[in-house]
Amino acid sequence: MQPQNKTASSHEESVPGGHVIKGCLVPGYDELVPIGTFVPSKTACAEIRCETNGSTSAALCPRVSVKSPPCSVEIYQSLPYPECCPRANCPTDHKTLSQ
Repeated sequence: MQPQNKTASSHEESVPGGHVIKGCLVPGYDELVPIGTFVPSKTACAEIRCETNGSTSAALCPRVSVKSPPCSVEIYQSLPYPECCPRANCPTDHKTLSQ
C-alpha cells in the first residue's frame, strides 16, 4: 500500500478568536481536512491524508491475482480501508500472486 501524491487544494479558514486552521479540500467532504489527518475516500477503497504542504496522498489497495478456479478474489466494498481491499480466497494447495 504505497501512497500516491495527488494535486490538491490547500486552504486556510478563519474561525472565531482569530485562529487560522490549515487543511485540504478533499472531494466528498464538506469541511476542511486538517493537515496530518487521514480520512477514508468516499469514492474508492483508499485512505486520503492531508500533507503538511497542502497536497494529499492516498494509500491504496495492493493488486491481487489468483490462479483460475478454485481460487477467487473477494471484495468487501462496504468495509472501511484497508478491510475493503480485495483478498484472495484460495485452497491452501494453490498459490496467489500479489503485485
